[in-house]
Amino acid sequence: MNAPFQVAGTNSETQFSVFAFFHLNLAFSSIEEERRDAVIANCYWPLLKLAENCGPLGVEVSGYTLEEIAARDPAWIDAARAAIARGEIELIGSGYSQMIGPLVPARVTRENLRLGLEAYDRLLGARPRIALVNEQAYAGGLVGLYADAGFDALIMDFDNPASQHPEWDGETGFLPQIAVGPDGREIALIWSNTAAFQQLQRLAHGDTGLETWRQFIRARHGARALCLYASDAEVFDFRPGRFKTEEKLSGGEWARIGEAFAAVREDGARLVAPSQVLDLLKQPGAGQRLMLESPACPVPVKKQRKYNLARWAVTGRDNLAVNAACERIYRGMCADESSADWKELCTLWASDFRTI
Repeated sequence: MNAPFQVAGTNSETQFSVFAFFHLNLAFSSIEEERRDAVIANCYWPLLKLAENCGPLGVEVSGYTLEEIAARDPAWIDAARAAIARGEIELIGSGYSQMIGPLVPARVTRENLRLGLEAYDRLLGARPRIALVNEQAYAGGLVGLYADAGFDALIMDFDNPASQHPEWDGETGFLPQIAVGPDGREIALIWSNTAAFQQLQRLAHGDTGLETWRQFIRARHGARALCLYASDAEVFDFRPGRFKTEEKLSGGEWARIGEAFAAVREDGARLVAPSQVLDLLKQPGAGQRLMLESPACPVPVKKQRKYNLARWAVTGRDNLAVNAACERIYRGMCADESSADWKELCTLWASDFRTI
């Protein structure tokens, strides 16, 4: 495991810390390509403004999405690069595409991470030190792959793996821990929180009031860290319009998020960059060496149990054939490295081709 982060501040070990990051994905299967400009205007630009006013905030984005933004709105790339340099945004790694690591060969995950890091450096002049496990689909073998790529820590959902580990106490999910792979390799671990991010979405969409949300956050105060948000940026002030269950577009949703972040600071919380949570590794109860998987749940995922590995393996439109085709392409590329196009293969193996 790489050395832990060193974070300035005298009271970081005792003050309640909160953090948030937003997931950017223009390949999202519910967004038509002709509407991507609207996503950038309605979601990605307001996110930069939110970070300027309320930061630091995390931004997790794939290399593919960055390239697509650069082609459509290069000014956003320039503004994001400047926000990172000012410390308003902390870049969180994804890879070139949002790929389900447990479903692809290890070599493909390595190439995906390598290509993603190259895109971050080329377009944003930054190299993320923490990464979000894509679609929160975790397998122990990913630990070594992310460590080899140079990452110091992973972000993973707490609720699903915790449901299979009754021996974990209540504070485990509010403190950074250590993920241990099957080969004994380790990487620092930061938890996202499903209940919290859904609460913030409800507030932004006007389904609940600010005081109700504040009470939810206040009930979790302590010498711990809480992830306020860890999901899509494209659900605020934009709707793809493809689902009957979509929330109605109420407007002013990014403004409500800004009010929420201001309120949580008024209540005494310390809004930190996601990586600063690792400063709490010194706290009692932090730094436990955990294996997230279990015999009953060998691949923990995010949110509800319906988000299991089968979702991307066989339940989309002809997923079995799509995955088999990618496997054939991969084997052909390994047999003839001179013709290998890893960027194209990573794009084809992205999760969003498997949820339509």
